[in-house]
Amino acid sequence: ASGGDVKPAARSAPFLFVQEGDNTGRTASKKEMVQDIWKIAEEKGVEVAVVDKGVLNSLCGSRPHQGFVLRCGTMDLPNLPAIPRATASSPSLWLALDEVVDPQNLGALLRSAHFLGASGSAIGVVVCAKNSAPPSAVVSAASAGALEVASVSSTRNLPRLLGTAADEGWRVLGAAAGAPEGAAESGALFANLRDVEP
Repeated sequence: ASGGDVKPAARSAPFLFVQEGDNTGRTASKKEMVQDIWKIAEEKGVEVAVVDKGVLNSLCGSRPHQGFVLRCGTMDLPNLPAIPRATASSPSLWLALDEVVDPQNLGALLRSAHFLGASGSAIGVVVCAKNSAPPSAVVSAASAGALEVASVSSTRNLPRLLGTAADEGWRVLGAAAGAPEGAAESGALFANLRDVEP
């Protein structure tokens, strides 16, 4: 069947492609990792196909794949209408990202936020839906998987979201390479982050 004949549900169903060949050259820990991946795929009901390396290279645009490529549907970030109050189950710190259009940079920021948050929920991330890199395989790879497990949301109007957060008692700090022209006259406070007390 051609791609047009495939039902939408089948087109986005997860499917794991595994590189054919023996595992004799792998270390014991890598062999164990391979077994874990097969086991997880089986537990999750993900179909698996064993293919040659050329197929994997084609599927991932010749990017590194370590012998595995997972085809899955797109990821949509949930809309964040307001930053929720900090609770045991919601982040107590938020990283708001605007105009991060490079997927490698977005992934690196997500990875750092997840690492610094330790538990994965201590730092939430919100991106502007209109002018940020969309969630993608490149973002996921650059984030070392943090995209899938961290608290990441989007908003259509980041200035409004941050203004509402400030009105609700959140402390909003911004960082920029330099203060915009005329900022001092606007009454906005600009300070060196080293001088800001927690």
